[in-house]
Amino acid sequence: MTEAPWTRREISLLGTKPDREVARLTGRSTSAVQEKRLLLRIPSLKLWMRKGREPVDPEKVKLLFGPYSPPRTRRGKFLFCEMRGTVKVGNYSNGPIPWPMKWGRRSPILCGDLVRAVQRESALAVAHHWGVCHSVVTRWRAAVEVGPITVGTRRLKSYVQSEAMTPVLRAHMSRVQIGKTRKLSRSGRARFLAAMRRPKSENWFRSMAPLFAARRGKLVNPEHRLWTREEEKLLGKRPDQEVAKLLKRSVSAVITRRSRKKIPYLNPALRLWTRAEMKLVGKFSDAEIARRTGHPQSGVRAKRRELGLLFRPPPRRWTRREEQFLGTKPDNDIATLLHRGRMAVCQRRNALGIPPAIKRPPYRKWTAREDRLLGTASDAQIGRRLRRSKVSVQLRRLRLDLPSHREQTLQPRNRLGRSNRKSSRVSG
Repeated sequence: MTEAPWTRREISLLGTKPDREVARLTGRSTSAVQEKRLLLRIPSLKLWMRKGREPVDPEKVKLLFGPYSPPRTRRGKFLFCEMRGTVKVGNYSNGPIPWPMKWGRRSPILCGDLVRAVQRESALAVAHHWGVCHSVVTRWRAAVEVGPITVGTRRLKSYVQSEAMTPVLRAHMSRVQIGKTRKLSRSGRARFLAAMRRPKSENWFRSMAPLFAARRGKLVNPEHRLWTREEEKLLGKRPDQEVAKLLKRSVSAVITRRSRKKIPYLNPALRLWTRAEMKLVGKFSDAEIARRTGHPQSGVRAKRRELGLLFRPPPRRWTRREEQFLGTKPDNDIATLLHRGRMAVCQRRNALGIPPAIKRPPYRKWTAREDRLLGTASDAQIGRRLRRSKVSVQLRRLRLDLPSHREQTLQPRNRLGRSNRKSSRVSG
């Protein structure tokens, strides 16, 4: 069934509405509408760009470490994407910075200068200049292992905060500020600073703790108990859970207090590695190190992988009884019998000067008389006549660039008597 021709009214709808809606109005398929729109080079309707988008402040989307240029490639080539691997290049994006997209999808390829922009620029700037949403930039940052705060993000936050500090807001903060301004002389200011820098006692910190908490905007709970010296002496001597039960405190409170006091954690199952124990990693098996050090085998395996070490068991020594088998059977059979590798058996036999069980015939050089026979008959017939294998005859013929007997019978000969195989290949 032939497709009906497009009318002017149907063509005028292209690009003004989504392709599915145009297909429903015109009674055509979505693929036909998309093909016609691309043929006429009419851009598609991007609802996500027109949905209530306000003009963006150029300072908020400013690129700090530009310029950024797309990689030099073309449609159908391949590029390495940091998120998907090697992908095929399709069209270019329509953003302020045109960028190659994956074949068959409208997703920019994470490569080249885009990786550098994701690592240093703010997410708002990258999303604006590459024409993607904020969630796509978040996935790009996760692919290149970049945290949520970059240099561009810090600059954007600083700009937004300074922009928000208008004169009216500054005057309001001055009116609601708690406290009075201090009018001190030079000597009084020096005495005040010396008193502030003087080391404080524990009673001073205990008395000023509610005031500090109130200034931070936290409610002061009168039921909160301060830590005593007797309670702090228990930290690090027992596991945190036991200390929490004895002191009737939460485990998180015990962990926080121990961390602030820089007291090491005491747990026989999770203790730190010593230098002597770390020297054993990679020299012995994980089970042997776990038995010697008391660490679990999973912890030993994790520590070995963290150090990037690969355990290789020491080679098993050869016994006199095993060496008596060398040369009596093929190396593969002896390796299976002794539970060793074939290369280990071969190396040990060569070290001891023992000849192999199956002796190979000595290499017989090709003579000029034998070379003249190549190509006069099939490789199998010549091999039986010269007492050589078919593969040996074929390799010798190919090395001398001689045609086979079948090629000579099928193709015409030239004046020199050689086959026109090369000329036929070139002409074809």
